[in-house]
Amino acid sequence: MPEGAPRNFALFQRLAANEAGRRTIAALPYGEWINESAERYQLDALLLAAVVEAESNFNPRVVSPRGAVGLTQVMPSHSLVWSAEDLKNPRRNLDFGARYLRQLMDQFQGELPLALAAYNAGPAVVERYHGVPPYSETRQFVERVISLYRAHHQELWHDQQKAG
Repeated sequence: MPEGAPRNFALFQRLAANEAGRRTIAALPYGEWINESAERYQLDALLLAAVVEAESNFNPRVVSPRGAVGLTQVMPSHSLVWSAEDLKNPRRNLDFGARYLRQLMDQFQGELPLALAAYNAGPAVVERYHGVPPYSETRQFVERVISLYRAHHQELWHDQQKAG
């Protein structure tokens, strides 16, 4: 995380909550479902979209070597309700991934880098290291999601400026 970079993104959430933000999200693959899951779990839909883009590049059929599945690359072992086959359903996968991200955001008091690191490496690892762990994959994931998240918001901001 670059020095001085914001750790909490409440300003971004307000920007994406308006009609232009909903249109931006709807234009993304699975945008309506991303928005629906994000609203259900009180997340910025552009944040959830950034996680999906970083995890699967919007491909619902992706399965990681470790067994994470779908758009949000969730581990079926974390679900008490749905099987791996169920989680291949994009809508269910988005809902489960959004709920998990919301839990992590709450657990880490809205500190986005910590929540994202926990999403990638697990909350126990983040707690053990008292921050983003020194794993290359996790650090790259956190930076990629935040970069995508900022880019989505920058695009939204530019679109709103053009609209007047």
